[in-house]
Amino acid sequence: MKRSFLTILFFLLAAFATLQAENFIKYIVSRPTERGMLYFVLPSKAECREEGAHKRSKLTFDVTYISPDDSLRLNTSLLFSVPQKVDSLTFRDAQGKNHTFPTERLYLEPRKSKWELRLSIQLPYTLWQTLLSAQTPLTFRFCHKGQPVVSYSFSDKAWRRQQGIYQLIEQMKND
Repeated sequence: MKRSFLTILFFLLAAFATLQAENFIKYIVSRPTERGMLYFVLPSKAECREEGAHKRSKLTFDVTYISPDDSLRLNTSLLFSVPQKVDSLTFRDAQGKNHTFPTERLYLEPRKSKWELRLSIQLPYTLWQTLLSAQTPLTFRFCHKGQPVVSYSFSDKAWRRQQGIYQLIEQMKND
């Protein structure tokens, strides 16, 4: 009786575990290059969590990392109802320290009734890993001349996905 109960319990737990697991490899494209292994993380989204003019806008971003380089390239697309200027991106780590990076504007162009701003940011890979290890979801704060323009943050589910993607990249790098 006890043995059959444990067997049933094992199969139930195994069934539920597969419901929680996610295949993170589908978010990563990896290719060998002359400089090392290129890891491209397919576009992801974060939502605007503030009231006002940018409410319900979404941030789309992708990441390119070439191992063994010490930095990665974060490319972002932001949609605004009117053209906006952005010159920096700030992250706050789990200890409350701000990390600010200059943005490079790739383009600003109309998309239907909105304006799409495409930016590129280079940041240290180790810092990105540190930021992703935090329990609370990361917030992207875009600024112009030190003044916040808009902030985006992840849902808990999207945050866990980001953490899983970069844990997998670390495993792939070490294999």
